[in-house]
Amino acid sequence: MRMLLLFLVGTGLAAVATTGVVRTLDDQSDASRTSEIRSDDHKTFEFVSGPSPFLPRTQAKHKIVVAVVCGDIGLWEAGGLVRDLYSNDPNFVRCLNERYPSASDDERYSRVVINGVAGFLWGRPQERATLLDRLEAELDRHLSDGRLHQTE
Repeated sequence: MRMLLLFLVGTGLAAVATTGVVRTLDDQSDASRTSEIRSDDHKTFEFVSGPSPFLPRTQAKHKIVVAVVCGDIGLWEAGGLVRDLYSNDPNFVRCLNERYPSASDDERYSRVVINGVAGFLWGRPQERATLLDRLEAELDRHLSDGRLHQTE
């Protein structure tokens, strides 16, 4: 869990809870509803009370990850679904570009799925290792085929 949390903080992705959202202070909207907190890495964040606008999208991404874990869909299709899910979020896209600067968009969104699977299977190390190896091999196969777009 700590590794996943470090990934989220390290990439600038927001931590989400059912009662609020943590976001960086560069978004100053509705300051009256916020209170400032400081994280371990000394970045300043604010907590916004109220329902999270990101929760439905996070739940949708979770369903995609579960579908990959269950074998219902493959990595390439899942990456395309995540890309569609976040296509209207320029902050998410910016964070992915910063996290994987030399990767293609296809690889970036596939890595979001791989990271989601890794987090989902955190407590099951053997199943996690087996599935992550398979997903990395699937990603390598797609990238070596020279496919430019996730179209499955």
